[in-house]
Order: sequence, then C-alpha cells, then structure tokens
Amino acid sequence: MTGPAKSFVFATAGHVDHGKSALIRSLTGIEPDRWDEEQRRGMTLDLGFAWSVLSNDVQVAFVDVPGHERFVSTMLAGAGSVPAVLFVVSADEGWSAQSSEHLQGLDALGVRDGILVITKSDLMDPELAEAEAREHLGESGLADIPSVAVSAATGAGLDDLRTGLARLVERLRPPDSNGDVRMWLDRAFTIRGAGTVVTGTLTDGTLRTGQDLELYDVHDASTTRVRIRALESAGSREESYVGIRRVAVNLRNVPATQAKRGSLLLTPDRFDCSNVVDARLHVSDLSAGLSVPQECTAHIGTAAVHCRVRRLDAEFVRVTLDTALPLRIGDRLVLRDPGRRVIFGSATVLDTAVPRFTRRGAATARAAALIDYGAVADARVLVRDRGIVRADELSRMGCADLPKATRGWCIDPNYLQQRVEQIVALIDDDLRRNPDSRGLSIETARQQLDLPHLDVLHAVLAKVPGAQVIDGFVVDERHTSMTPTLQEGLRKFMTTIADNPFHAPDAEALRELGLSSRELSALCRHGELVSLASGIYLTPETIDRSVSRFAEFEAPFTLGEAREALGTTRRVAVPLMEYLARVGRTKRVADGRHVVVAPIKTAHDAD
Repeated sequence: MTGPAKSFVFATAGHVDHGKSALIRSLTGIEPDRWDEEQRRGMTLDLGFAWSVLSNDVQVAFVDVPGHERFVSTMLAGAGSVPAVLFVVSADEGWSAQSSEHLQGLDALGVRDGILVITKSDLMDPELAEAEAREHLGESGLADIPSVAVSAATGAGLDDLRTGLARLVERLRPPDSNGDVRMWLDRAFTIRGAGTVVTGTLTDGTLRTGQDLELYDVHDASTTRVRIRALESAGSREESYVGIRRVAVNLRNVPATQAKRGSLLLTPDRFDCSNVVDARLHVSDLSAGLSVPQECTAHIGTAAVHCRVRRLDAEFVRVTLDTALPLRIGDRLVLRDPGRRVIFGSATVLDTAVPRFTRRGAATARAAALIDYGAVADARVLVRDRGIVRADELSRMGCADLPKATRGWCIDPNYLQQRVEQIVALIDDDLRRNPDSRGLSIETARQQLDLPHLDVLHAVLAKVPGAQVIDGFVVDERHTSMTPTLQEGLRKFMTTIADNPFHAPDAEALRELGLSSRELSALCRHGELVSLASGIYLTPETIDRSVSRFAEFEAPFTLGEAREALGTTRRVAVPLMEYLARVGRTKRVADGRHVVVAPIKTAHDAD
C-alpha cells in the first residue's frame, strides 16, 4: 500500500448554517454537498465526504453532517463510526440549538477527541463565541479539546487548523490492522460496468482486493458472503487499506439494495448477532432531568434500530432490539426518542449473550452481577459468572486476553471442582446400586452434570483419579476389577465346563450357577466370557481352541464337521460359526462351507 502512512477520519458537528461545509470545502477543495438541492439551498441534507493530505505522512478524511434539527439521526449515522470531531460554532451566531443537540449526541457516542473550530472569524471577534462554546463543552467529554478560529472566506486560520489536525492524529489511538473488520455502511450505489459500491469508515482491520467478507443487512437481519472486487480511498485505488480511513468497496454480485445505510461488512465468522444485551446506562449532565423511555431508537455506527429498554436498577438496563446486530462488549448505543427529538443518553454494552429472567428477583440479581462488568470485555468475569464458555464465543464477544482453554472451553475453577465432586458422587452411587455395573453412560453423565458438551465431561474426568471412558461408559478402577460375587460365579462356570469346554451351559444351568444376565454381561465386559448369542457363553480360550482345530482341516469344512470336531451340539456350533465369521476369524465359501482366515488369537471384544 502506498500513500500517507497515517490516516484518520473526522466528523463535523454544529448548528445549521454555521459553515461546516464551507470549512470542509476550504480545507480540501472538495464540495461535500453531493446533491443539487443541498447546493441550491445552501444546507446539508445528507452526509458529505471529503479528504485532504496534511503532509507526506498524514491524510485526513471528513464526514460532513447536516446541522438541521430534522437530520439529527443522519448526524448520528455520520459520527457513529468516527472517533474524533470538528465541532463548529460560528463567530457571528455563537452557540445555538443544534450545537447543544449535536453535543449531546457526541457525548452519548463517547467521542472525546476533536477540535473546536470557530468559523466566520472575519465577521466578528471569535473570542466571545469561543468562551460561550467552552462553557457548554465543559459539561461533556470534549471539555479539553483545543480550539482554532478560521475564516473560510479569507483562509485565515486554516493552516493552524491543519497543524492541529496533524497533531491530533499523532496522539490518537492507532488502528489494529490485524483486528476484525466491522465497517458500518453509509452509502451504496451502482456503477455501470463495476456493480455495487459501498462506502464507510474502516476503523480496524484490513481490507484487501479478493477478500471474502460477510455483508450483514440490518434491515432484514440477513447475511450474504461477498468478495471485494476493488478498493478506493481518497480518490486513489490500492490493493489493500487499513484504518482509520474512508473506503469505497466494490463488491461482486451484490445488489445495492442489500447494502443500505446501517448494514455492515464483517470479517466472516467473527461476530455473533444479538438482539438482547445488558448495558450500563449513561445519562450525562447534558441530558439531566430526562428519563429514558421504555421504547426508543438505538443508534450505533450508521444503524438506527427501534428498541425497548428495561431498567434493572438505577445503573443497568436490558436493551431489546427489534433487529439483531453484531455487537461486542464495549459498544455504545445512543438512546434517542425520534418523536420528541431528544437524546436521553447512551448504554455501554456489557454482555451480548444474556441469561433469561425466569424467576422473581432475577433482574435485581442480574444488576448486582453486572457491577463487575466493564466497558472492556473481561473473559475472567464472564467465565466466572457462566462457569463455562467456549473460547471462540468469548473472542466473538470482544475478549482479547482469554484464559487457558480445555478442549476449546474456558472453565471456571470453582465450576470444574463442583462437577468433579458431582461425577465422583454419581460413580459411587452407580456402584452402590449395582456393584457389577459396566459404568455410567457418557451421555447420562453429561446430562446429570448439566454439561454443554462431551468434551467438557472429558475435562472433568481428567481431574478424577482413575476415571476414564471405556466403550462409551464412565468407569474407575472399581469397574475394571471383579467383585467377589463375580469371581465366585466365574469359578462355578469354569467347573461346569471343565470336562467339555465346548459345552455351553443352557439357561437353566446358568440359573443354577447363580449367574444372572447382569452378572454374565459383567463377566463378558471383564473379558472372562464371550457371548455368542442370547444365553450362550464360552470362554475366550475355548474359542481360540476351536479355531485351532478348524485350522487342521485340509479343505473348507461344513458346519457338521465343525460340530463333530468340537464334540458339541448344534445349539453351540451355529452361533459359534456365526460369531467367528462376524469377527473375521473364519469366512463362508461355496456350498455353505467355512475356511479359517485368522487362526491367531484376536480381540474378543470386537463384538
């Protein structure tokens, strides 16, 4: 990327006809009023854009906003993505009505940097207007901004303003070129032969030709995958741009109707859209005496969305938006009543994945919990309150420093210890109810512990000495050792088959041995017996001996020959041959005969 090394974007603010557009025209040589009606009436009706190179290293762009009271919503859209302002007050008229409303808007947006510009200094001494403006600015976050008196007509003070702009750019926060792109769109139009072009202020991240992005249409909450065809900024084309700058983006195969003002370009899969957020309410001295209504309009970036505001207490609110937005912790929502044209204040987003209120007193308890939440996303607080959160979800919420993740989950130590104690209790209870249990089903264990995913169960089990998962069941060393009852049952079984190991005891004989189906299953699980079919059991050693005998046949053998070779009955021979074929130790060939394919002993738990 060529051109100035640093770039920045300023918005104008101030009363109608105080010379904002004339100031930008004089600074840049560009007419910011884009519409014929604006130039004919001498009044800005929509957002205007211009730019200037201050030096070899610094370039600035300007978003010129309308000053008329009917267009405060447009003013908020223009200033919503811009971190600094040129606050314009004319020397001949001084502080006026829209000066106050614009200041309210900027204060609600959290704008703290800028320059106070006293225009039309050729018509009247600027000192009185500056003193009056200072008095009003003193009630806001712009109290300490520097000031410059200028005249667009004579050019007086413009060089001082350029110097002030360059100094301000030097000390402001640099953009994060590696950050996620979230560019609020303020214009969309079509160019013949090129297609749809959208414009906005790129604050963080990098845009590159050929890059894939998500276009989020705030008007219908839809997301479309798009690709950048070309980029332009300040009248020049480059392959890539970083913030903070005005950028025009040519998109492939997207109609301009899908990219209206308020929509966004986003880094794919890096944002979650929320329509309910918990926030800290800010009502500045400028809005003193105004109460926040239950319904109003929330402004952020270039979007304006109807919302409902529920007070949790004097400090915290829950904001429900009619349309979900890709919000992050720390975002500020400006709350305005468009009917009364009043800005009540702002709400700083503290949580974008809020819990539902399901019982009396939940709102009060939630307000108490939010005391620890800050304007900067703190993963430790979020994990502490939730117990467990996916690491990628924390990142999408705006958290930068994540705690160590286990299998993709960030787990609070207290939450983990509680679940460890619970799983130990569950295992103990399972063995108390059934000493020969094969263990707890992993899905049952997950549900009992109220865990969001099996990966979390594995993280819990890693903290339990001796615990493991075998064949989908949670076990510890007690499950893998035979109880005295099982040992006695196995002894009786082996005694019964001592004279003929291929004689599998029938159901009645098994009952006489005191072996129930549960105990027989346990013996199979311990590898002492193999279930050939319902009620038919042999030892693994007996099965190996049968394969060895079959391997002595010189040709494929029949079921009858197998039965005679083992000295057993058809009741045992049929399921035995089916089992051997199933585990791959024999296979059937022509005429229903069998051949041995794996005479070497293999695992009997393959069944």
